[in-house]
Amino acid sequence: MELTKQVLENHGACGECMYWYISNGEPTSVEETIEKLLASDRHEKFGWSNWLLSHVLPVDDKIRYAIFAAELVIDIFEKEFPEDKRPRNAIEAAREYLSNKDVAVADAVYAEVVYAEARADDARAAARAVAEVTYAACADYADYAACAAAWAVIYATRATDEADYVETYTKIINYGLSLVKKCDVHCCKTQD
Repeated sequence: MELTKQVLENHGACGECMYWYISNGEPTSVEETIEKLLASDRHEKFGWSNWLLSHVLPVDDKIRYAIFAAELVIDIFEKEFPEDKRPRNAIEAAREYLSNKDVAVADAVYAEVVYAEARADDARAAARAVAEVTYAACADYADYAACAAAWAVIYATRATDEADYVETYTKIINYGLSLVKKCDVHCCKTQD
């Protein structure tokens, strides 16, 4: 997926991120940019990669990205609150939205899941990640929701240790990159 300084500016990239992009030779693709970020020693590398993915992916892939992130931590919530099925239902509602684009279903489940957040810290973060999945199903909020879902997952896993944090964030970013590559292949086929 092509990336330019103008694309970053159009998406509202911060000044520090723009400086990094320019000083690293203005990589010409999302994949190259994220590879350079991940190879760097910047403490923001995961956050910036997450931000970039959640802004450049097509809407349906943003929702898939949020679902993937939420599924990484749903067990945290379910272990603490096994009877509360709202977060699991939210993931299913987001999947259902991808099939039939029924925003009303996603909105209803989102409203329920927000109440499920009011629990212990890690479980609340897990529920928040899942709530963002259904929020992503409303196309106007997909950028925000995809990014926020990943952040909520990181909050939920950061409570464990640094290795879990890095491993989880790496899984999320790699999944996002797989969506970018799939999109690139699809776009090339439709242009031929």
